[in-house]
Amino acid sequence: MPLKQGEVRKDRLIAGLATTGILIATALLSYFALSRELGLKYVAPVVGINAVLVILIWLATRPPTLTIDVGDVSYVTPVSRKRMSRSEVSVIFRGHGYTGTRSARPGLLSYYAFIGAKGRVGLLVPARWFTDESMAAVAQRLNVPIRGDFSESVRSTANPRRYL
Repeated sequence: MPLKQGEVRKDRLIAGLATTGILIATALLSYFALSRELGLKYVAPVVGINAVLVILIWLATRPPTLTIDVGDVSYVTPVSRKRMSRSEVSVIFRGHGYTGTRSARPGLLSYYAFIGAKGRVGLLVPARWFTDESMAAVAQRLNVPIRGDFSESVRSTANPRRYL
């Protein structure tokens, strides 16, 4: 499933800049700690914490994948894997939903919702990563309709006739 290359490039640029900044900060802190003869007891924790930060940045900016296997539709991110039975998908709905943050102004994101026959949302795939053409190809491959225009909200369960 092809991704939006602009989003992938943007995330890689952010990861590269963040990693470069962390590496420069680590080098400077190590230089100043060693030049003042503070020893490795101050350098080792800084290097260890920064190594963990670099790994987390790398994981957070890896693009997700959407795969269609013989029996499953899978959406895999660096931190989670969600599956839905291929035969259960009855419609792909374009809608929006909240990010789930508890801030005063939570973000509203566009999603492709893979909805089952009973109205249960099986997968929520952010539209940020995938083009309309690639999702239309997925719908065609699954032999299901694709509905909506990102103007309606997506709920975890709803009347299935709402989406058809």
